[in-house]
Amino acid sequence: MSAETIPRISATVREDNFIEDSLEVIRTIRPQWIEERDNNGVEIKSKIFTDGITNKLIGFSLATNPKDVVVIKLYGANTELMINRQAEIDTMTLLHENKCGPQLYALFENGIAYEFIHGVTLTMETCRSPKVYPIVAAEMARVHKTIPLKPEDGQTQLKSAVWKKIQNFYELNDDILRTNTKLADRLLAEFGYSIEAVRSNIDELEEILERQEIPIAFCHNDILLGNVIYNEEEEKVSFIDFEYAMPNYVTFDVGNHFNEFAGIDNPDFSLCPDGAFRSVWISEYLKHFGTGGFTQEQFERWVEICIPASHLFWSIWAVVQAHNSTIDFDFAGYCGLRYVEYKKRIIRTARDMKIEPSLNEAFHDSSIQSEGPITQDVCVVFEDSTNEVLNTVNPEAFSDFEDYHRTFKAEMKSLRKESQSEVMDFMNKTGRTYKSLWLTNEMFISDASLDLCENLGSFDNVILIRKEEKFQIHKPVHAGPIVERTNESINAVEWNIDKIQAPVAWGQNNVGQGCTVGIIDTGVRTTHECFSHDPTKFVAWFDAVNGKSAPYDDQGHGTHVCGTISGSKGIGVAPMANVIACKACDSGGGCREQALKTCCQFMSDMRPNLVSNSWGGPSSDTYKSVIQAWIALGIFPFFSAGNSGPSCQTLGSPGDYANVISVGSTTSQDSLSDFSSRGQSTSGLMGPTVCGPGSNINSAWKSSDTAYRAISGTSMACPHVSGLAALLLTQNGALTLSQLKQAITQGSIKSLVDPQQTCGGTAASSSPNNMFGSGRIDCVGALQAVTALTKENA
Repeated sequence: MSAETIPRISATVREDNFIEDSLEVIRTIRPQWIEERDNNGVEIKSKIFTDGITNKLIGFSLATNPKDVVVIKLYGANTELMINRQAEIDTMTLLHENKCGPQLYALFENGIAYEFIHGVTLTMETCRSPKVYPIVAAEMARVHKTIPLKPEDGQTQLKSAVWKKIQNFYELNDDILRTNTKLADRLLAEFGYSIEAVRSNIDELEEILERQEIPIAFCHNDILLGNVIYNEEEEKVSFIDFEYAMPNYVTFDVGNHFNEFAGIDNPDFSLCPDGAFRSVWISEYLKHFGTGGFTQEQFERWVEICIPASHLFWSIWAVVQAHNSTIDFDFAGYCGLRYVEYKKRIIRTARDMKIEPSLNEAFHDSSIQSEGPITQDVCVVFEDSTNEVLNTVNPEAFSDFEDYHRTFKAEMKSLRKESQSEVMDFMNKTGRTYKSLWLTNEMFISDASLDLCENLGSFDNVILIRKEEKFQIHKPVHAGPIVERTNESINAVEWNIDKIQAPVAWGQNNVGQGCTVGIIDTGVRTTHECFSHDPTKFVAWFDAVNGKSAPYDDQGHGTHVCGTISGSKGIGVAPMANVIACKACDSGGGCREQALKTCCQFMSDMRPNLVSNSWGGPSSDTYKSVIQAWIALGIFPFFSAGNSGPSCQTLGSPGDYANVISVGSTTSQDSLSDFSSRGQSTSGLMGPTVCGPGSNINSAWKSSDTAYRAISGTSMACPHVSGLAALLLTQNGALTLSQLKQAITQGSIKSLVDPQQTCGGTAASSSPNNMFGSGRIDCVGALQAVTALTKENA
C-alpha cells in the first residue's frame, strides 16, 4: 500500500475522550469489530501502552482475537512544529515495504492507526541482556543497510539531515525564549542554557562531525527503550515510532541508543554503555553493517562524538516541548539534564576527537614495550590554513618578485604566530622542545605522550593531532660495488648521460650555468672530486636531521643524486648548475616528516629554481600545501615515482600529485625498469609524467672523494629530469612550470620497448600512458621544444 492509498478518516481524537473517539477510527478500519460488539456483545478491549513524552498510544483488540491489535497514536500538542507528519507517513510506508516496520492502516486528523507489533518494550535491565542487545545491534544495522536513499537534488553524495532538523529546533527555541521569559530565566539560571550558547554549541559540533567521514544511512534517531519491541519467542526485535527518521550519521543512531540506557523519568547517565560493553555492542553491529573504509576503533570514536550530539539534539527539542506540550512532564528539567550532560561530554570528546584514530590506537597499543607512558612523534595541525596567504598575497600585485617573496614569508610567519602562540607558550612553560614551521603552520613534537596530546587538544586553534609521517628515500633496488676511480678511468661519459643526449647541450654552451637546483635527500659529500670543478657550486646547506653546520652524507644516496644532476667527470646532466642541499633523511634512509618539511621550508627561504626529491611514501595529502607554496614562489617540484613496480597503481606520494613532475625509470635498452612504479594514482591521475634512465646508474658515492657506485631506482631517474630542467632554464629562465613540463614531455622519446602491460586503461603504444608517462627524456628534443615555445611567446 502506497502512502497515497492509505485511508484518511475525517475524525479527531480528543485527549479527554481518547477511547471513545478512537473507536470511531476503529469503525473505519475494523468495521467487523463494531458489528461483533453491537450484535454479539463481544468486548473491544483497550490498553494504554505508554503515556510517552511526545504522543499517546493505545491499543485496541477484539476479545475473541487478541493477536489482531490496532494501535491508535494521538499526536502531542503542537508537535507538527518539530515533526514533518507527511514525512513520517512516507517513512512508515517505506519501512513496511522493506519489512522494517509495521503496516500503516489509516490517518485521522490528529494521529495515525497502525499495526501492533507483538512483544515487550526494552527495560533498563533487558537492554543489556546478552540475549537481547546483539539482536538490537543487528536490527539497527539491517535498517541502516536496507532502506534505500539517494542524494538530494543538486548533491552528489548523501548528507546528514540532522543539521536541518537542529536548525528547525533552534529557530523555534529562539522564538520561544524571547517571549517565554520565565522558561528562559530558569534554563539559564539552573543549567546555563541560552540561545546564544546553543548557537555556538551547534556550530562547534557541526564543524567536528562534518570533518569526519562517517557513513550516512537511513536512521531512526530515537531508539529509546520504549521504541524497541522484543519478541522473545521469535528472538527478534522491531523498532517503532520513526517520526524523527532521516538520513543521518549511523553513529548518531548508535550513540543516541546508548544514551537511552539512562531512562527518561529520572535519567542516570552512569548507566550508559562504556568500556568493554560498548565495544562488544558495536562489534555486534559491525558484524552486520560492515567496516568498509574504517576500523572499529575509528567507529567507536565517531560514536563518542555522536553521544554529546544526541544530548544537544534532545535538549533543544525539549525546550519546544516545554513551551507547547500538554503532557505532565518536566520538559525544562529534561532539557537541563541533557544539556548539562552535553557540556560534560563535549569538552573531553572535542579534545579527544582532535587526536587522530591511528595515533590514539598507538597510545593504547599493549604490544609496545615501554617503562613509562607510551610516546609518539606527532604533528599538531592548526585551524588557520596557509591557503589564506596563498589566496591573498598575489605575486601579480608586485613589480619585484623579491618584494613578493618577502611579503609572502612575512604573512606566513604572521599567520603562524597568530595561530600557534598559545600552544608555543604552553610548550615553553612545560619545557618541551618542538619544531614550529611557518610554511605549513604546523608544529612537530617528538616523544609526545597521550597526556600531552590531550592538553594540546584543549586549545581551540588546534584542529588535529596526528602521527608524524615517516617516509623513505626511494632506496635502490640494486647496488653494485663501490669503485675507487683512477685518473685514467675518469671523464668518460656514462651511458645514461649519453642516452639522453646531454653532451649535445653542452656543445651548445649549456651546462646548467645560472640555474640553482635544490636537493632534499641524505646530504652530500661536497668534497667529492666530481664537484671540484666548480668551487662555488654549493650555495647553501642545512641539516634537518643532526643539525651539523658542515655538509656531509652518512648514507650515500644524496651524493649519488647530486652527482647525476650536476657532477662532472661524465656523470652529471648539468655540471655547472648550482646546488642548495638539505639533509632530511638519516643514515638508514628514513625521512621524518618534521625533517622533510623543515627542508621544504629551507628551500622556500632560499628559492632555488627547482627541487629534486628522490623520496616518498604511500599516498598522502600531507605535502600538498608545500607544493602549492613552492609553485607560488616559482620553485618547480620534481619527484621520483617510487620503486613499487611492476604492478599498476603503485605511484607514491608526493610523486602522485597533479602539480609535480614525477619520474619513472628506464634501462639502457629503453625498456621500463621492472621496479618503476606505475599509474594511475589512487585519485585517478595519470602518472608518471616522464621517465629517465634509472637502472645501473653510476655516480658519486659518499665513502671517499674518488668513490663511485652503480645503483638502480627511480631515485636515480629523477635527478636526470631535474638536470634536464636546469638545462632548459639556462636556455630560458622565464619558463613557467607548465611550459617546463610541456617542453620536457614534448621532447621525450616515445619509441620505447613495450612492456606488454596496460595500466589505468592505457597501453605503452599510447602517449601519455601510465607506465612511461610521456616517454623517456631527451635533452635535444626538450631544448628544441623550449626554442619553439620562446618563439611563440616572443
